[in-house]
Amino acid sequence: MKILMTVSIMFLASAFSQAGERDIEHRYLAEKIADYGSAIERCEEKASSRDLPPSEVMDKLASLEPDMARGFLITSSAMAQRACEKPELTELAYTIGRLEGVDLSDKARAIIENTRPLIFGPGSWELERKYIELPESVKTDLMATGYFDEPFDDRRILRELD
Repeated sequence: MKILMTVSIMFLASAFSQAGERDIEHRYLAEKIADYGSAIERCEEKASSRDLPPSEVMDKLASLEPDMARGFLITSSAMAQRACEKPELTELAYTIGRLEGVDLSDKARAIIENTRPLIFGPGSWELERKYIELPESVKTDLMATGYFDEPFDDRRILRELD
């Protein structure tokens, strides 16, 4: 899903930057979309370059039921990624909000409508909801390790646990 979002954001930025150089709203929105796409890539690189958690953290994960460990890893990874991207995401959301009342071309309006679900779609809330539903003891214990505060590769950890 992360890769699909990155490709979609980069495609929108590329297509949008060619939409009409005369229109400052087009250029401004294209810049914000490109910045967000770069943030996604930066945070994914950060996640993929991190080492596995220390053995004591891996032991804590291994002691959980597999579905509980999987749920924690997937949801906390998505939330760490979102936190890493937050400055650029916030700026893009703010830009979209400010352009809502502006008389834009049909092309610009379509790009906003296609971008909005990528950044505010139900999938984002679903992951957070699943995290909220995890037992507090699991979240508190694992988050106290500090490892899960930064983007990490949940799939790599899951492979290691299997």
